[in-house]
Amino acid sequence: ILDYDPEAHRALVVDVKMHEVMVIELDRLVRFTPEYITRTAFELGHAIGNQHWPAVVKGTRVFVPMTLDRKVMESVMRTHSFENVSIEFRRGAEVIPYLAPHEVRRLFGGTDPATAEHAHHHHSTK
Repeated sequence: ILDYDPEAHRALVVDVKMHEVMVIELDRLVRFTPEYITRTAFELGHAIGNQHWPAVVKGTRVFVPMTLDRKVMESVMRTHSFENVSIEFRRGAEVIPYLAPHEVRRLFGGTDPATAEHAHHHHSTK
């Protein structure tokens, strides 16, 4: 409810549709060596970063907004064959209770799959 006028019995109500979120669960990594954990975290960060996907890390979970079709995001994760890492997709509204306001903005601000762009920028020193 953005505005309410009790005298006019009128309210301005906005229903915000949030996209799904890919939740990457890393809790199974804690039983491995620091080297294994570091390598897995680095490789996961590279995979997500290479796609230019924003992400929020909370505890042993990584939240990644759906910027592409679910099948595409699943395919990217399968390609990397992350062992001891699980993924699931959840409704955006389900993950909000776990996040701070700035993290919600990071996940849902400007991530509409219909308008998402993927671009690499290269700079020359010539």
